Formats: sequence, structure tokens, C-alpha cells
Amino acid sequence: VSVVLVAVFYLANSALPADATHEMQVVELGNTLEYLIVWAYVLLGLATAAAIIIPLVKLFSNPKAAIKSAISLVIIGVLIAITYSFSSGELLVLPGYTGTSNTEPLLKFADTSLYAMYILLAVAVLGMVLSEISNFFK
Repeated sequence: VSVVLVAVFYLANSALPADATHEMQVVELGNTLEYLIVWAYVLLGLATAAAIIIPLVKLFSNPKAAIKSAISLVIIGVLIAITYSFSSGELLVLPGYTGTSNTEPLLKFADTSLYAMYILLAVAVLGMVLSEISNFFK
């Protein structure tokens, strides 16, 4: 279905003249884009359902693995709590900026995300280095 929808979009797009205005493109391609967006939502829903249902099935079939998953979730929760406590909600001084995104909750979220990413990146690199070192001595 995806291939067909993308092919229809590109065929419709190639039929437009090179000097087509934005309004003409919207009129000509609007329905095709609508179908693509709806199909993207369908695929997102299917992926979300699979991401929820498959782990639940595995949870009930192997309860011991559920404990390991719970421990991982607790560790991630602690990491987020720690990085949130380090994050700053101080408003940025941006000359000429009049947007609405310079708010304390959004800035704390951004800081938390960045700090968590830095820590996880460091843990991943450290894990790779330690793995190679331990393989070297085996």
C-alpha cells in the first residue's frame, strides 16, 4: 500500500508544470497528500499497538524477564529525575525573539533531554571501551 501511495503521489507530482504555484500544487496534490497522511497515521497506530502488545505477551510468558525490564525502567526513571534536578529553567535572553517557546517548562525539558542524552552517550561509549578491553584480556 505504501509503495502504491508514494507512486501515485510522484506520478501526480510529475504531471504538474514546473512553474506551478503553491496553491496549484495544494489543489492538485491535496487528496493524494491526505491519503499519505492517513496511511502514515494507520502505520503509526499499528506500530504503537505492536510496541505495546508484544512486550505484554512476553511479560506474561516470561515473568522473570519482567523483573529485568522493571529494573531498567527504574534506572531510566532515576536518570531522568537526576537530569531534571540539574536542568535550569532560566529564560534565555534572545534579542529580537518574540516567540512563545522561551518558557521555563520547555527549557527544563530541553535541558533534561540533553543531559540524559549526554549521560547515555557516555555510558554507551564507556560500555564499548570496557567490552573491548575485557575481550582483549580473554
